[in-house]
Amino acid sequence: MEGESIVIFIKTGDMIVYSIVIDGYKVKDCNITHKLLLEKGIEHIDVFCWTHPDKDHSIGIEEYIPFIDKESLIIIGDGFLEIKEEWQNANEKMYFFIENELRKDIRMKNKVTVRKVCTGLILKKISFQDVNTGINYLFQLHAFAPSDYLNLRGNINEKTLIKNNISVGLDLTIGNVSVIFGGDVPNAVFHAISEDEIPEFVDYIKIAHHCSLSSDKVLH
Repeated sequence: MEGESIVIFIKTGDMIVYSIVIDGYKVKDCNITHKLLLEKGIEHIDVFCWTHPDKDHSIGIEEYIPFIDKESLIIIGDGFLEIKEEWQNANEKMYFFIENELRKDIRMKNKVTVRKVCTGLILKKISFQDVNTGINYLFQLHAFAPSDYLNLRGNINEKTLIKNNISVGLDLTIGNVSVIFGGDVPNAVFHAISEDEIPEFVDYIKIAHHCSLSSDKVLH
């Protein structure tokens, strides 16, 4: 089985000031993402995105839990509580951690923010200043998937959901640089998304579904 995990660090000068982790994968006792977080001295993940409940995106993500606190944002696709068996099977420890946070009273001081996302949702908008030049760079994080046009709620309720259809897709921009992270978003979702909800031009694309032809619509 092949897996996928993405780590993004934003630096000002030589200092990492923001960290994003998308999914995870572990081979035997080797979790490269976890190792990288430790090597870089990361104590806190700002954003963790669990794109969808497939094991090739989920093995080892429970090792991120010590890095997640009340200042973190967890991003998941739709249907988390309705199709909980799928999420539990993918990673039971992370599922129960997130479920517990969702059920906490909003007034609890240690509650982690969990967002179930869909097309067009703005997740983060922050300005970072380059300590060497003094230039400010606007950072924005948007969700372009799952698509709220596909009537996924019916499939979720009937337990006939194709898991890739709820995969989170993210569009990240910082300054004038734009990057798309496709998760396992399939062509059926790309076809349903309006063209004005994905940037017309991007600098980098992480093609969805391990560069599969079933997700190549993003290139067009």
